[in-house]
Amino acid sequence: GGKQITITGALAADGSPATTVDALGLGGVWVFINSETSSTRLENFIITGGLATNGGGILCTGSPVIHNCVVTDNTAVDGGGIYCNDNSSPTISDCLIHDNAATGGSAGTGNGGGLYLDEFCTAAVADCTISENAASEDGGGVYCAPVCRATIDDCLIKQNSALDDGGGIWCGDTSSPVISDCHVASNSASDDGGGIQCDPFSTPIIQRTAVISNI
Repeated sequence: GGKQITITGALAADGSPATTVDALGLGGVWVFINSETSSTRLENFIITGGLATNGGGILCTGSPVIHNCVVTDNTAVDGGGIYCNDNSSPTISDCLIHDNAATGGSAGTGNGGGLYLDEFCTAAVADCTISENAASEDGGGVYCAPVCRATIDDCLIKQNSALDDGGGIWCGDTSSPVISDCHVASNSASDDGGGIQCDPFSTPIIQRTAVISNI
C-alpha cells in the first residue's frame, strides 16, 4: 500500500481550506495509485486546475480519507472532480465538489462531472455539497457505474447538469448505491432523470431524500 501519512492544508478563520494546489491544466492534481489505506488522509485543500483522462481533481484507488477539501474547476474525460477507481473504498467527507466537468471525447465517456464511482466501488461520501458540475453524457453530479455499491449520506446535490441522463445522480445497471438524507435539487438532464436516473436492473436504496425542482 501507499504511505500512511496525513497531508493537511491551512485553514481560514471560518474553517474553510486556505491552501490551494493548482495543476494549471498540466495534468491531474492529486493521484492515489498505490492502494492507500484509511491511514492516508488529505484534508483542508483547494484542489483546482486539473486536466486528466480520469479524475481531473483527484484520481483515487484504495481507501484514503479526503476531508474538508474544495474540488473545483477541474476537467477530465470521466470524473471531472473526483474519479474513484474500481474496487476503491475512499471516505470523502465535508467536501465541496463544485464547477467541474466531464467532457468525454469518445463513445461512452463524459460521465461524472463531479464524482465518478467506478465498478465495485464502495466509497463513503458524507456531508458533501456537489454543485454546478457538468457531464457531456451521464451523471452531472454523481455517476455510479454498474456494480457500484457506494453510500452517499447527508449530501446536497444541486444545479448539476448532464447532456444525456441523470443530472444529479446516475445509477448504472446492477449498481446498488445507498442514498440517505440527501437533498437533490435543481439539477437538469437533456434526456431522462433530471434529479436521479436509475437504469434497468439497478437497485439503489433511496431513503429520507428530497428530490425536488429537477428538470
